[in-house]
Amino acid sequence: MSIIENKYGLHKLSILLSFLLFLSIFVNKSSLYSAYYIFILEMFFLISVKYYSSFSVKYYLLEKSNMIQCAIILLIIIFFSTIWNSIDISGGRLATILMFNRVFLLFGHAIFALSCYHYFSLIGFNKKLFISLPIGLVIVCVIFIIEYNFSQQSLINETHLGLPFYFNRRILGFFSIFTCIYLVFETLERTSKTWLLRVLFIVNFSLCIWLGGRAAFISIMFPSLILLFYYLYANINRNNIIVLMLLMIVSIVISIPFSVLEWNGINRLVYQSQIIKEMTINELSTNRIFIWEDALSYIRQSFFFGNGAESFGILTSNTHRFVQPHNFIIQFLFEFGIVGFILLTWMIGKPVYVGLVNLVSGSKMESRDNNMLLLSVLMGFYFQALLDGIFYWGNSMMIVIVLLTALHAHNLNYEKYCSK
Repeated sequence: MSIIENKYGLHKLSILLSFLLFLSIFVNKSSLYSAYYIFILEMFFLISVKYYSSFSVKYYLLEKSNMIQCAIILLIIIFFSTIWNSIDISGGRLATILMFNRVFLLFGHAIFALSCYHYFSLIGFNKKLFISLPIGLVIVCVIFIIEYNFSQQSLINETHLGLPFYFNRRILGFFSIFTCIYLVFETLERTSKTWLLRVLFIVNFSLCIWLGGRAAFISIMFPSLILLFYYLYANINRNNIIVLMLLMIVSIVISIPFSVLEWNGINRLVYQSQIIKEMTINELSTNRIFIWEDALSYIRQSFFFGNGAESFGILTSNTHRFVQPHNFIIQFLFEFGIVGFILLTWMIGKPVYVGLVNLVSGSKMESRDNNMLLLSVLMGFYFQALLDGIFYWGNSMMIVIVLLTALHAHNLNYEKYCSK
C-alpha cells in the first residue's frame, strides 16, 4: 500500500470511528444484546485498523511498554480469578456462563483499546471525531418526541426505567455527560460560532436536564467550571462566556414543557425537595449505601484477587437486583481484588497524570486544548463512575477507551515531537 493510499485509509478510519461512536448511541433494550452490539462495533474497528494500517497485536504484546505489561497481568488475574471462583460460586452453569461471558467481553475491550491506541498514534487526535455524538442525541430526542406522542404504549412513562433504545435511561445519561462537556468546550474555545453548534448545545443540555440525573448534572457542571476557569486564564473572548450562560438558560427553559413525568428534571427536584426530610441517606442515594455495605463483606473474603468477573450480580442476587455496585472502586475491588484494583487504577490514572503534566508545562496551545477536552470529559466520567456503572456497561466502556487511548497517544506523540 502506498503512502498516499495509507493516508487515505487512515482518513477513512477517522470517519469510521466517528460513525461507530454514533451507532453506539442506539443500543438495544437488552443489556446482554447491547454488550454484544458494542463488541461487534469494536471488532469492526479492529478489523478496519488491521486492514488500513500495519496494526499487529503481536507487535504490542512484545513491546516493552508498562501499560501493555500491566494490561496483560490484569487480564491474566481476571481470567484465573474467574476460573477459581466459578468453581465454588452459587448459581450453577448459568452463573459460570455469565462470568466467562464477561471475561470474553473484557478481552474484546482490551484488543479494541490496542487498535484505538495504534490509530491515534498514527493519525493523532482531532476533536471533530466526537461531533457525531451530539448529532446522534438530537436524533434520539426527535424519536422520543414522536414515540411519546404517537405510540399507544409509550416506553416513556412513570414506571418504566428504560427508554426507546435503552434498557436503562442512565445509559443515555452517560452519552449526555460526554456531549454536554464537549459542547461546553466548543462554545468556550471557538472563535467563530455556528448556529448548528448552538442548536446542538441546547438540545443536548435540555436532554440532560430532562433525564433528571443528579449525579450526571454535577458530572457536567464540575468539568464545565474547570473549562471556564481554564479559558479565563487563557484570555478568551468574554462573549463566549455570555453565550454559554445564555445557552444554558435557554436549555433549562426549553426542558420545562417536556418534563411531564415525575422523574423528569425540574419535576424531580421539586418532588424530592418536598419529601427530603422524610428520606434516609440510603433512600436519597437510591439504595447505594446499602449496596456498598453489602459489597464490602464480599470484598473482605476475596481481598487480593477478587471474586471474578460478573461476580457482583451473582453473589448479591439474593439481597438485591443490581448487577454492578454503582461505584467503580468497589466494582474493581469486588471483582478483581486489591491487586486488580491497583493495576486498573494505574492504567486509567497514568494517561490523566501525563495529560495534566503536559497541560501545565507550557505545551503548544493546540496540544493544551486537546488535553483539556479529553481530561474534562474523563473527569466527568470518573465522577459519575463513583455513583454509577461507567466501567461496567459496554457503551460507556467504549467511550472511556477511546478517550484514554486518545489522551495517552496524544501526549506520547507530543513528547516525541518535543524530543526531536
